[in-house]
Amino acid sequence: MTATDNIARWGSIRLHAVRFVAEDPGPLIAFYDLLLGTSTPKLGLYTEIPTETGVHVSFSRRDALLDVLPPEAIEIAVARGILDIAVDDVDSHIARLRAAGVTILQEPSQRAWGARSATVTAPDGRLVNLFSAASSARLRQERRGPVQ
Repeated sequence: MTATDNIARWGSIRLHAVRFVAEDPGPLIAFYDLLLGTSTPKLGLYTEIPTETGVHVSFSRRDALLDVLPPEAIEIAVARGILDIAVDDVDSHIARLRAAGVTILQEPSQRAWGARSATVTAPDGRLVNLFSAASSARLRQERRGPVQ
């Protein structure tokens, strides 16, 4: 099956971000700003550094995940990070992955910031967040939370 076949069958699938989770992501943001030559303000619960490839380097405060993931999954996120994958239809991808025996950690649900998302576990234990976003601008603004 080709990528074109998959898009026709399930809609688009796009790696959106590699996300790091920390109690205080400020030092990580400073490091990746230095590495990538960017200048990113430290925001609330979520921060993204866009790159030229279109894949973002993003950061979540650990406490931002408390009502999104079970406690054991938060510890995995802190240790290994999260891959954020944008999809057209979260529910159909979760059904496909469940049928293949993939562990579903968080069932599809609507988030307060407008996205629908679900979290699965990759074979290495890494978390993969599948989401279909509200408008990108609204999603980014609402996920950031208050500026600190």
